[in-house]
Amino acid sequence: MMKTVLVTGTSSGIGKATAELLSEKGYFVYANVLEEDHLAIWESAENIQGIVFDVRKKEEIARARDVVQSERGELYGIVNNAGISNWGPILDISDQIWKDNLETNLMGAVTVTRTFFPLLSKDSARIVNVSSVTGKLVLPFMGPYHVAKAALEAFSDTLRREFQLAKMRHIKVSVIEPASVDT
Repeated sequence: MMKTVLVTGTSSGIGKATAELLSEKGYFVYANVLEEDHLAIWESAENIQGIVFDVRKKEEIARARDVVQSERGELYGIVNNAGISNWGPILDISDQIWKDNLETNLMGAVTVTRTFFPLLSKDSARIVNVSSVTGKLVLPFMGPYHVAKAALEAFSDTLRREFQLAKMRHIKVSVIEPASVDT
């Protein structure tokens, strides 16, 4: 059976390209989209199945995990790519924008990873978190995005080290730090 990978945030940009590349490389991909009407992107794709859930909603993530478990049994990998970005002066950005950025860009990856973790292969598995170069190098007017991506970097490093301590070396944790991308 083909190795299975879950990729979040596949409606466009990096997530869409990642799902397509993995499919071309021989993986079966669950391509997460936020809305039902985005499923059309994947209708005719080979080895890619669209799956709808909001990375901010535990119940939706759990239902998606149940689907993956019943259809495929296990995952070879998780690619946490879903993300948002808002611009503005740090003192003027609303609390809601801060919350949305942290819930999507950080907690989405944390919750997806924790929820799907039991499905990861016991032989060899991979978790890839798509951060940003701005998780380490900040610019003005993108505060919530930078803070969330810096926290995602720390989450990834912590997860990697905890797996090493727990002798779960078969699970590799990687961070991708792309620069500006036209999505």
